[in-house]
Amino acid sequence: RSEQIFFGLSLKRQLNQSQWQISWGCFIFLGRKMEGFVRACCWIFILSACGGISSLGASKSAKKDGRDAENSVQLEHNLGEGFEFIPKGHAIVKSTRAKLAVYAPASGSTPGQVTKGLEALEAADRSYVVRASVRLGWPVNVTSHIFSFARPCTLIHSRLSEKLHLHLTGEGEVISIAVAPQFNDCPAAAAVKVPSSFNTSCGLTQPSTGPAPDTASYIQKVQKEEEMRQRNPPDNRSFIQKYWMYIVPVLFFMMLSGGGQEQPRGGGGGGG
Repeated sequence: RSEQIFFGLSLKRQLNQSQWQISWGCFIFLGRKMEGFVRACCWIFILSACGGISSLGASKSAKKDGRDAENSVQLEHNLGEGFEFIPKGHAIVKSTRAKLAVYAPASGSTPGQVTKGLEALEAADRSYVVRASVRLGWPVNVTSHIFSFARPCTLIHSRLSEKLHLHLTGEGEVISIAVAPQFNDCPAAAAVKVPSSFNTSCGLTQPSTGPAPDTASYIQKVQKEEEMRQRNPPDNRSFIQKYWMYIVPVLFFMMLSGGGQEQPRGGGGGGG
């Protein structure tokens, strides 16, 4: 009976070893088959990442050299029905170094639509609003809206002549806009012949780099002060240690002048 038990255990052990060898062989086989696919996916990811980094570096270097690519900003204004926003045009930044920007009006506006819209805004005591769509926050590239306001009567009095100021960051991204009509006043009664479309010009405003601090001269000044402190160390003695030669004579004189004088005594009584 013991021999049968031993034979059964050895057979079970051999079966377990054979199952483990078969599983390991299947795993190696699948790994070799998937190796080419995984390697191809890795190469695709590396090449796409390198391409994105190189394109980003090229765009940044181009901006630094004044060769930045054109940045087009979509513009809308509230001259639609119910004061809804409709396309106004595009402000195209040609070069930040040359501060060059152009305006391209949108097509499809009917004659008199602008004048009627401005008059409706003025009658409703509402402002003329220009909305720009910009992308902020690389690498998320979230589309955001920035606004500018103007009184409709100023545009009518200016005969639709306006200047659109684009405020840029140091990297050349648009962060603010400002619509400036030619005239800022609204005459009470003035018959002005208004053209059918806007006469818009663009301008750029970008912060300039300030002067760099003169760190070299400051470091030299600190080094000289440190050398002077090492040559002439500060006197850390107390007040008495410094001026004892003046204090001792004064005390000695006060002791002599106070101890040498005696008070006179009163006289005795007379005889009887």
